[in-house]
Amino acid sequence: MRGESRQRFSAGALLGLALLFVATLGPATPTAAAVARVTLTAEGQPVAALYWSAPKGSGKAPAVILLHMLGRSKEDWQSFGDVLERSGYAAIALDLRGGGDAGKAKLVADARAAFAFLSKQPEVDAGRIGVVGASIGANGALLFAAEEPRVRCAALLSPGLDYHGVTTEAAIAQMKRPVLLVASEEDEYSAQSARRLERLAPGPKAIKIYSNAGHGTEMFKAGVGLDRELLTFFKAHL
Repeated sequence: MRGESRQRFSAGALLGLALLFVATLGPATPTAAAVARVTLTAEGQPVAALYWSAPKGSGKAPAVILLHMLGRSKEDWQSFGDVLERSGYAAIALDLRGGGDAGKAKLVADARAAFAFLSKQPEVDAGRIGVVGASIGANGALLFAAEEPRVRCAALLSPGLDYHGVTTEAAIAQMKRPVLLVASEEDEYSAQSARRLERLAPGPKAIKIYSNAGHGTEMFKAGVGLDRELLTFFKAHL
């Protein structure tokens, strides 16, 4: 009996140690996205950016330009840039000059510098580039897409009819390529602006109004599935 008892104790102890080892390791973590810090040139000025290269061996990939909210930075796009990279896209997020408050011309020029960079990357399909912006970055994304016919589609998070003099009604009237408009109901100005822009858009369009999701890139933190919404849009149009 004593020998049998010791045998049972030994087996139980080994099982406990194995379970403790597995618990210590924790769940498997996803592979880190391939992001690099790069410097663009916009109107002769350096612009810091983050670049997520497309996964190797997948051929030329579609790509997305990411424009941040007023006074924020490229780091606001870190998590969604990782999602894009893992989903087979290249992406670039840049620090808009003046924090996004340098006027329409510089917003468009910054986006154009990002487009030029992506177009030169050997892993990027230059004919399949889209843009997404948040808040004033959404206005800039729309203005750039309306002006640049090679941009395949634009997603606008919490756009406004007028942010710091950067207006959108004339631009949306020229945008005949696909547009996705996203806002949150309690963010009244953005929700009203998104609905107005959706009515004015002459091309393919979609609108998504969430509840209690916040403003701009803050909506990624609200757990409403914004990343999936954007991926579905880009998959359909890039």
